[in-house]
Amino acid sequence: MFFFSSLGCFSPVASFFVLCWPPARLCARRVAGIVALWLQADPTLTPDRIKDIISKTSRHTDETLDYPNNNYGHGLIDAYAGMLEVLDIPTAIPGISTHQPTALRI
Repeated sequence: MFFFSSLGCFSPVASFFVLCWPPARLCARRVAGIVALWLQADPTLTPDRIKDIISKTSRHTDETLDYPNNNYGHGLIDAYAGMLEVLDIPTAIPGISTHQPTALRI
């Protein structure tokens, strides 16, 4: 899961921030990789369907804002939730943790 801002990309799971210019350079690669996984699961996905999946499954970090917006787009892209949508699985797999760590300690 990645958060895309006007400055770069942040991964709350890996706890790192990548500053890139133009900002879309690195972020677009990550989204493209996620979409490629979805297309492997369902090669018949259309661009409009992919946009719908991103819109429906992205997480909103600030509920006071309207989404999509110019700062955060549709929010945090959630590859797992998107894949469930692609595969038409109505709920998450039981037993899979939804806890997102705030820091990675090694």
